[in-house]
Amino acid sequence: MIIRHTANRIQGHRTYKGVLIVPCRLNHTYRYCFLVDTGATLTVISEQVAHDMGQDIQHPFRYMRIASVHQVIQVPVIRLDSLQVGSRKSDNIEVLVLSLPPDLRVDGLLGVNFLEKFRVTFEFDTSTLILR
Repeated sequence: MIIRHTANRIQGHRTYKGVLIVPCRLNHTYRYCFLVDTGATLTVISEQVAHDMGQDIQHPFRYMRIASVHQVIQVPVIRLDSLQVGSRKSDNIEVLVLSLPPDLRVDGLLGVNFLEKFRVTFEFDTSTLILR
């Protein structure tokens, strides 16, 4: 038996000198734009997105300590029912809730805890993320 892994091609756009931004669907309903970030261990959503979705960040699933250039802070970690990029989906996924710089103009960062579930390829010349 041969199992074929079909590729899901997600058309995004490049900005900020080359980073890739892709559309995502959270909890089957909410649509946002995330920066694909292979350097982020966990996926991140902005505080505004958490608020829009009615997430209780005052009583998170847990807290996580993260280090920035200037300090170490505790940030809430919540669980989303689902995170979908193209037709690829991850259920019951943990995400950090952070205040993202407004100049970034993204709703979140698509991190390794989502990307590691797939074979990931980038086609930068066509601004495409490929998930297998």
